[in-house]
Amino acid sequence: MKTSHIPKSIIDRILNSKNIITNDILVKNYNLKPLTASNYLSRLQRDGLITRIGRGEYITYQKSKLKLNVSPEIKKIHEIIKEQAPFLEFILWSVINLKEFYHNIPTKNYIFIESKEMFELISIKEILFEHDLESIINPKPKDFEEVLYRIEIPIILFKRKNSYGVIKINGIYTPILERCIIDLYYYITRKKLNYPIEEVNNILIDAINTGAFNFSFADRYAKLRNMEFDFLLIFSKLHQKYPNLIPIKYLRKVLKLNENLKLFFGEKWSNGVF
Repeated sequence: MKTSHIPKSIIDRILNSKNIITNDILVKNYNLKPLTASNYLSRLQRDGLITRIGRGEYITYQKSKLKLNVSPEIKKIHEIIKEQAPFLEFILWSVINLKEFYHNIPTKNYIFIESKEMFELISIKEILFEHDLESIINPKPKDFEEVLYRIEIPIILFKRKNSYGVIKINGIYTPILERCIIDLYYYITRKKLNYPIEEVNNILIDAINTGAFNFSFADRYAKLRNMEFDFLLIFSKLHQKYPNLIPIKYLRKVLKLNENLKLFFGEKWSNGVF
């Protein structure tokens, strides 16, 4: 479904809403079927017009406390690629997306582009090269380690088909903040990206402190990245330090895991990691 297929009167009403938007509100106010209402909201979220804040709950993107910062550099790269390949779809982001939550401004900016097919990445690499922009496709940990010593940080290209948690801002497909945080953590811990993990910790805490952090998405996306256990530990530790930050329902897995480990290792496990 495209946004253009949604009646303009409904789009205008949603975008002018000052309250939380839900499926039930659309069903009640516009006599829609629940599935149709759900599809409308999903499409508007995908196009970056609204932001999901909970199960079936949305607010307009402009009112989101987790508003992303799409830099002029990202806009320029998007324009360069689209000028030569207007029908090519790709996801584009950088650590500047997280600018509003920085504690320390990074000395180097990492830019990431994701596309579904290898031939698309090759095309993007060639287009960037024509504009004197260096890029690297599907870098290995060794490549990430060497990146730090280059004068110019190459744009990092990945072959990925996962578009979960992607919105559209000013025509640019870019990940929501929760996905940026998890992906950045993944590149640091799994790919040896040279970026301070302490800064990711600060960004995560500040994002959660807004009260708008989407734990449901973070939980599901961490699973897709095979990092469920990492974030299980992260959220459990944050709960110990900041007991009011983490919703209790996301700690049940931690408690269950702890019970199973006690069964296996005995009561002395209670003095362990949890």
